[in-house]
Amino acid sequence: MSLKRSSTDSNGISLSKVKKFMCDDPIEEVMDYFRKHQVVVIKNAIAGYSFGINDIKALHTEDPELIDETFSMEAKKGELGWGSHSSSDLFGKEAVKNRQWYASFIAQKKVPRGPDDIISTAYGSFKKRLPLTTLPTEGSRLKIKYTEPIWVFVGQNDQKDSFLQGRPEHIDSVHHDGTWHFQSSGSKVWYIRPADTKEWGDKPVQVSADGPSKKRKGSETVAKADPSSETFTDGLGRLKVVVEKGDILIINTRVWWHQTRIPYTGPKDYSISYAIDFFAKDLCLPGKKEIDESKSKMEKSNKSNKSAVATKGAVGDAAENDEEEVQEYSNIDGLYASKALKSGDVVFYEAELPDCALPRSDDPTCEIVWLEDGTGALFALKDLAVGDWLTVAPSDDEESDGSDDGEEDSNEGSEEGSEGDWEEEECCEEGSGEEEESENEKEE
Repeated sequence: MSLKRSSTDSNGISLSKVKKFMCDDPIEEVMDYFRKHQVVVIKNAIAGYSFGINDIKALHTEDPELIDETFSMEAKKGELGWGSHSSSDLFGKEAVKNRQWYASFIAQKKVPRGPDDIISTAYGSFKKRLPLTTLPTEGSRLKIKYTEPIWVFVGQNDQKDSFLQGRPEHIDSVHHDGTWHFQSSGSKVWYIRPADTKEWGDKPVQVSADGPSKKRKGSETVAKADPSSETFTDGLGRLKVVVEKGDILIINTRVWWHQTRIPYTGPKDYSISYAIDFFAKDLCLPGKKEIDESKSKMEKSNKSNKSAVATKGAVGDAAENDEEEVQEYSNIDGLYASKALKSGDVVFYEAELPDCALPRSDDPTCEIVWLEDGTGALFALKDLAVGDWLTVAPSDDEESDGSDDGEEDSNEGSEEGSEGDWEEEECCEEGSGEEEESENEKEE
């Protein structure tokens, strides 16, 4: 098996910081900048609004299940903790004792209730409370279509001189053309770096390294970030983007690796933001059409060969209607192929695996192979299209402990079964650009 690595075009666009436009700057200039760089900030986009923690608590009072269906505690007391937890201890009637936490959820119009989906009335009343529901593009020629799900990120950090980190650095499995985040309360710090993807075309964005490197076996670079500070020690280039109350961050999280941290908020204030995805063909990167066409051909081929991945669409993926309208999202982690791969290609090496468990499947798309130097590598078992989920076969222990619960056991394996395995499937925090992490697809 040949070991293949991707490379970055040396003729790319050099970027030292993300430009911040003012609210009265022409929106065409703002979106032209986004079209080129896939990230931009609008300062003080709106003033005189009122939206905060009480609006989230009101939604919880009206329909707590709407929050709990996708609720994720991203960090608590400075410790990362994935999975679903009740939102009542944060947004319910009981006072919150812990003042250092970071959580997220998705408010969706259609929600599962019993055998059928229903239209949530709580979603409608919550959306009416939002200061903004679209980008300020009135009077422009831009054609932008917005999706219905509302991503909500809320946290509190009462530790001075300390940052509360969200999920590990990741990129998202998304179909849309961008997401706009409105920082309605407090502030948030984003750290971003460009993904190595063909979507950039022949002019990928490049940023300079931000610090000393920390090497590991095989001289592979591993991302290590101190959750309580702003330190990265992998030597990779990143841009720091600070968004404050009233700011809008517009970003394509499919092409930008990102991680967020909440600075000091005080014991009574919060960092609150919400995000909405959009489709705008005029704002796409040059390589997106080519990738979409390649993926479509591969999916048709896989379908005809009956080799579709069993877990596809179960993690952070979006169902589409009329090519653009996204119906429903999930809020968990997974990995997917960011480029087309042939059977036998190296997906990534052990030291490059992002901090996310590999889901198990009875029809796995990948396998772990130990190389002669003792390091591990993940190889593709079949041809994979962009967006196909990366899965591995259950371990012997999981098979012997399995039950007849089928899918439920498979889901448990994806979150818990990998601990202590990679040395089978254990993950480090950095990706090679040949795979991408899908958190809450937009998990921060």
